[in-house]
Amino acid sequence: MAVAVSRAAGRGSPRSKRPWVARVKDRHRRRTARFNAGLADPDRRPADRVGVAIDYLRGAMHDAPAEAVAREVDALIRHAIDAVARLHAAELRNQP
Repeated sequence: MAVAVSRAAGRGSPRSKRPWVARVKDRHRRRTARFNAGLADPDRRPADRVGVAIDYLRGAMHDAPAEAVAREVDALIRHAIDAVARLHAAELRNQP
């Protein structure tokens, strides 16, 4: 009778390095630096800053898992709805 032996048995080498992890972390670092620089410019109009944030979000959505994207988009939409309500209330308070 033959005894089943695991193929992994006897392998003492650790799991191979994952070089893509360093590349992804590098890409995230570059994107974050570009995003922060775009938002830090005091001469930018608020609408331009929103555009920078949306561009950054689109870039991050491209590579992220679908369930994480859906969760973050839902949260962003809730925040946007709240922000619009606050802006409308501020506009009404500012009327002469």
